[in-house]
Amino acid sequence: MDMTIPSELLEIKRTARRFVDTELVPLEAEIERTGSVPREVRKPLMRKYAQLGLRGITMPEAYGGAGLGYLAFCLLGEAEARALDAFQFIFRGGDPLLASAGSEMLKQKYLVPLIRGDMEHCVALTEPNAGSDAGNLQTKATRVSEGFLLNGAKHFISNAEYADFAVLFAVTDPKAGSGRGITAFVVDMKSPGLQLGQRQRMMGRQGWHQSEIFLQDCFVPNDHVIGEVDQGFELAKRFLASTRIVTVGANCIGVAEQCLELSLAYAQQRQTFGKPIIKHQAVQFMLADMATELHTARLLVYDAAVTVDRGESPMPKASMVKLYTSEMVGRAADRAVQIHGGMGYCRDLPIERIYRDARVWRIVDGASEIQRQMIGGWLDRHGCSQFIVS
Repeated sequence: MDMTIPSELLEIKRTARRFVDTELVPLEAEIERTGSVPREVRKPLMRKYAQLGLRGITMPEAYGGAGLGYLAFCLLGEAEARALDAFQFIFRGGDPLLASAGSEMLKQKYLVPLIRGDMEHCVALTEPNAGSDAGNLQTKATRVSEGFLLNGAKHFISNAEYADFAVLFAVTDPKAGSGRGITAFVVDMKSPGLQLGQRQRMMGRQGWHQSEIFLQDCFVPNDHVIGEVDQGFELAKRFLASTRIVTVGANCIGVAEQCLELSLAYAQQRQTFGKPIIKHQAVQFMLADMATELHTARLLVYDAAVTVDRGESPMPKASMVKLYTSEMVGRAADRAVQIHGGMGYCRDLPIERIYRDARVWRIVDGASEIQRQMIGGWLDRHGCSQFIVS
């Protein structure tokens, strides 16, 4: 079993990390203070990142992407996670639903400029009564001449404030039952009948904005349907599992890397009782646990990514990635605060911010409890032979 990462993929991570360190880290203090990344800052950064060939890394080459697999995407995600979460949409050039099921017109109109850094988008799935229970959507899409009228509300929609368009999910067949009869649409954010609601203030992730979207008789033409009518949720499920490996798993690894690096450096220079604190067994144990869990998480993520690259279903590995990495990074951030002591709780160092930001990973993209339920249900249906070597 060769676990060696190809040198060209490692270079992708190094290139992204140089971009993060030189272009983004110097902006972090101001973004934490103001709570936003202004449009005049976002657009040039997006285009510069695209020029490095790093936006849309898994998107087809025919539309400006790099055409690489999920292992490359994971390495890129690790490097990107060293920056504030506010920058994540500067990196995210592409949409798997558009790339796989969008018409040629939709790809040319939306996917190409998205990859190029000329557009931003959001994914509008979550609703007040449909979070972890994503199949319980209430937003309706009613057929009219030449299209659909959308009515309903979305919330916790990341990047809606800056998005040029939304990949939005609505119920087209109310009689189909939970999780069925749902269609995916491309909706221009300037469409009549679409109103951006309030920015929902969060404990952490300053500059990463979640907003409400309200839809009242918002018209969407037939040619803005992604894939087939009534099949949007099934389409989404196929790709949400795969992207979760990166958007959560690889990002959590990147944050945990930073926690370990900062904590080790601090432990080697901070002295108590006449010696560096790393010489104290209690601190050694915390660092050892951080390193061990980080390595475990990385192997789990890379294995899931390679599964996707082989064209196989990532379930239940994607749920295992989401569950383990989100809880691992919370423990890493907590230990980092403890190792840094009072300075870890102080805003003069990034540890306090990392600790606040890390808490959301156990909730977003399907809470830990939902992931355990999904893994357990998969085992009930398929058995445990996949996890037993015989």
